[in-house]
Amino acid sequence: MITRDKVPFTIPDEPVDQFRVKYYRLSISESWVYITEIEAVYHVNTPWSEYASAWKGVGADIVDDWMVYPNGSKQAEGRICGWSDIVTRAARFQSGKVFATREEAVQASIEKITGYIEEAELHLRELRQRRETQKGSL
Repeated sequence: MITRDKVPFTIPDEPVDQFRVKYYRLSISESWVYITEIEAVYHVNTPWSEYASAWKGVGADIVDDWMVYPNGSKQAEGRICGWSDIVTRAARFQSGKVFATREEAVQASIEKITGYIEEAELHLRELRQRRETQKGSL
């Protein structure tokens, strides 16, 4: 099994056609929270005509690629090349963390936002104390 720290899923050592992974990516700052559901399906060698039979047009066959479906999209919005690269990509996600369930991502966002609020309250108390100290010295 292939796994990495901070990644909430494992994949077999060898590629498995149509293998699926699903995880939740949390992006957060002091002013916003965004949770993205990521579902990815691996393709060993799927002809484009088979993958996109309902669509007109042509495309590249899907060979050793993960097709990525964010937020329940019915149409892939990206590819990740290489069997083990799904694990690497999830581990390298820089602006947040990845979780096995949406509930875990929501809980982590609440904890992080609570931390931001506590930091802001502490900073506000310090500013008020400084202001009071400056008033007293006038």
